[in-house]
Order: sequence, then C-alpha cells, then structure tokens
Amino acid sequence: MIESIVGNLSLSKNGFVLLLRPRSGPATRVLPILIGVAEAQSIALALARKAMPRPMTHDLMKHLLDTFGATLEQVQIERFEGKTFYAQLTLTRHGDALDPIDARPSDAIALALRCGATIFVAEEVYEKGGVDMPLDSAKHPKPPPPPLDPRRQLEEEMKKAIQEERYEDAARIRDQLKEWDHH
Repeated sequence: MIESIVGNLSLSKNGFVLLLRPRSGPATRVLPILIGVAEAQSIALALARKAMPRPMTHDLMKHLLDTFGATLEQVQIERFEGKTFYAQLTLTRHGDALDPIDARPSDAIALALRCGATIFVAEEVYEKGGVDMPLDSAKHPKPPPPPLDPRRQLEEEMKKAIQEERYEDAARIRDQLKEWDHH
C-alpha cells in the first residue's frame, strides 16, 4: 500500500476529478477518480476547512463515529475493476479493530479528510488505474491549481447540467446555491 494524499480536485468535461498522488517522493504516477457533485463539494469543503451551517453527510458520519467512540484509522483504496474503484474503511473502537467497511473511494476520502485518517492506495491500483506524469513534471512539479471553491464548483456543474439539458439537476443545484446564499 502506498500512502497517498489529495493532489487536486477539479472539474473536467466528464465531471469532477479527484487526483490522488503518493505522499512522498516525486509523483510519477497519479490516480484520477471521477466523483459526483456532492462528494466533490464535500471534499472541497474539507480541503478548504470550511463548514456549512448544517452538517453535510460526511460531517454527520464523523459525528456518529465520535459519538460511538469509533476512530477512522485509515482508508484503503484496494481494487480497481473495470471502471470502478473499491475502498475500505479501517475503524477501531476503544483500541479494538472493527470489521472493515466497504465504501466508495470518494466517500471514504471525504470522511478521511474530516477525521485526519491516512489514505492508502494499493500499488496494483496505481498500476491499473493510474496515469503517468511526464518525468519533468515529477522532478519539477508545478504546484497544482487550487481546488475550485465549493460555490464555484456548483455553478460550473449547473452550467454543465443546462448544456446537457439535465434541467432537473440544474434546478436542484440552483436551489443548493440559493440555500448557500441564505446562510
């Protein structure tokens, strides 16, 4: 397993892309994972250390862990099959290991960022699902662009939904933006 960190979160023509990279050493291979709007917003908020007026799903999950005395020790992205990544949550309670919990990597990472848990990616996953970085980039990496502001992410996703004629999605996002403005 390779200890990894969030290298970037950005919006592409295919949706939001979460980019993981090894924590240490030059990032000669990175792992792009397509994620949903809600997960992207949650990860962006965690990276920016911003809180919403009301708890989001991953904030609620952390609160439940805290309330029941459980600790998220680590997240492991352990498999890549077809186009799907698989992750597990490793939890302890009062020092005792609990059964691993299956999770989507986007949810696992959003929770790990809130809990301060370590993110690990299996070497095989980097090999199968990773993308090579040019050697010059690995030796002299450019700092990644800052993650999109959560509000800007929603605005971009709303524009995309309108262009793709997904009007119900656009209306839902519009309502989220209005709620954001009122808080």
